[in-house]
Amino acid sequence: MNFTEQLVAMCVAVLKADGRNDVAEIEEIRKIAKNLEIDPNEVEACIANELNKERNLAEIAAEVKAEDAEIILEACVDVILADKTVVEKEVSLLLELATMLKLSPAKAALAIAIFAQNDRSIRIEGSDTPDMEDEIELDEE
Repeated sequence: MNFTEQLVAMCVAVLKADGRNDVAEIEEIRKIAKNLEIDPNEVEACIANELNKERNLAEIAAEVKAEDAEIILEACVDVILADKTVVEKEVSLLLELATMLKLSPAKAALAIAIFAQNDRSIRIEGSDTPDMEDEIELDEE
């Protein structure tokens, strides 16, 4: 597999982790590819191919060059966050991918946390934190 195929395969895997093929996540893959100056036709073919496949991600990760691993993992984080919702299955897969790519799972988790901290519109599964406008006002005495 070439870099584009590896990138798209892993991004589509995290896209599918929550059980939905969200349009925002697919658009994020296209945006990432454009920023990396990857041929859009190749990206579209890879997306179409990957949406209907189950892949052995460990085999793909084993082929990823060390210098490409961080780029792919960061792209996966961007895809997870594209729909403004983070669910446990996505995070679990991201941590597995980090390990497969010989990167720090903790750094992957922190990347999500940093984005969520800076973008209050991101919803995290299981979070019961109220929105900013719903904050409880404390009585001043």
